[in-house]
Amino acid sequence: MTDYIRQIDAAITAHDEWKARLLAAIESGSSEFQPETVRADHLCEFGKWFDSLGKESRSSLHVERVGALHAQFHEAAARVLDLALTGHRAQALTSLGFGSDYTRASVLLVDEMQLWRAELLRG
Repeated sequence: MTDYIRQIDAAITAHDEWKARLLAAIESGSSEFQPETVRADHLCEFGKWFDSLGKESRSSLHVERVGALHAQFHEAAARVLDLALTGHRAQALTSLGFGSDYTRASVLLVDEMQLWRAELLRG
């Protein structure tokens, strides 16, 4: 279970860093990432690890929710990045702001990961 907790902690940090990456893309109009790559939730380190979990590891309701929320987060991040890269700076900033799909997806994903982590710690 220690590996699970380490993976969840790393994923929380990595997904929190996306806001800074997206803000930089909005500011510069460029990014090392492309929207179609960001949209693919199985390409990030957490996604690769998550996809490798066996069925017995997916029995928790938190695991099921994390999978769905992780996909939503990547979709929302890809939409913001697409706006940033196509010159829609104001719309991209709005799409990253309070109450946006991106912010909702990010908060819900991190909250669910923290609940999953707490469940693992309880054993």
